Amino acid sequence: MSEPRQDPRQGAAFKLNMEINIPTILTFLALFASAMTYLNNQLSTLNNAQLTNAGDVKVLQTRVSSLEVALAAARADMVSSRNESSNQISTLRSELRGDLRDLKESLDRINPNNYPRGR
Repeated sequence: MSEPRQDPRQGAAFKLNMEINIPTILTFLALFASAMTYLNNQLSTLNNAQLTNAGDVKVLQTRVSSLEVALAAARADMVSSRNESSNQISTLRSELRGDLRDLKESLDRINPNNYPRGR
């Protein structure tokens, strides 16, 4: 007549079934295969990015080396033009000194009284 009272929450509890059956095995295999496929895709993406970066580095290295060559040539041109300018300036100075000496001698011949020789 009297039935033992059961807690209403006991019947609603979730019980984990620890049996391993074919659907569970197939689910784990599908999960493993999809995880491996995802990892493979991520690794291939990283590999492609690394190869792209390596190619970019090679291109940049060639550009830098060509710029270094151009810079060295520009420096050599600058040094040679500086030397050439220095030579031209010294030539102009010597010509100017000669012209000034000639001018002074001409002035001394024209009017020897105004320009004494000691100056």
